[in-house]
Amino acid sequence: MINRANFFAAIRATLFGGSLSKEEVANMEGILDCALEAALPVQQIAYVLATTFHETAGTMRPLKEYGLGKGHDYGKMLDMGKGKGQRVPYTEPPHLFFGRGYVQLTWLSNYRGAGKKLGIDLVNHPDLALNPATAAQILVRGMKEGWFTGKRLSEYFTTQGADVLRARRIVNGNDKAELIAGYHAKFLFALTC
Repeated sequence: MINRANFFAAIRATLFGGSLSKEEVANMEGILDCALEAALPVQQIAYVLATTFHETAGTMRPLKEYGLGKGHDYGKMLDMGKGKGQRVPYTEPPHLFFGRGYVQLTWLSNYRGAGKKLGIDLVNHPDLALNPATAAQILVRGMKEGWFTGKRLSEYFTTQGADVLRARRIVNGNDKAELIAGYHAKFLFALTC
């Protein structure tokens, strides 16, 4: 059982400079609700929150990627295909599938897959990924079920221990793994107060 008053007091002091906006609290409440509904253990919840903190530049708000995909293949009318040099051009729908939401969902095929799993049309309406409730579902279910890279939370957080550094592979290789591991420690502390 998470004591939310203690959680918010601790995380406010450790990561948010002593204050939290109503929006930050509401968004973290929504993520916590979604994570608890998905029956995530506390170590995994801490990692989900740490990922959110990193991917939203500390705002805890569903965001459009800064630069809107500029300089990335997903910022063009290309789908991921089988990797670099094997991208697949598309003309419809007329949207770019740059990062959106808490976890920065990218690529047409990922929007299609997430939309299908959630029963919403993210392909024709990609900005639906910016709705806090939708963003929380994409974040939590995506990390639990391995939507982004095929890697799941349960591969890195087990009853035998946690591999917090390698857990970054769930979302984005090893990019900023140590930084996110530090956020994880702070969220874990706050969740267990």
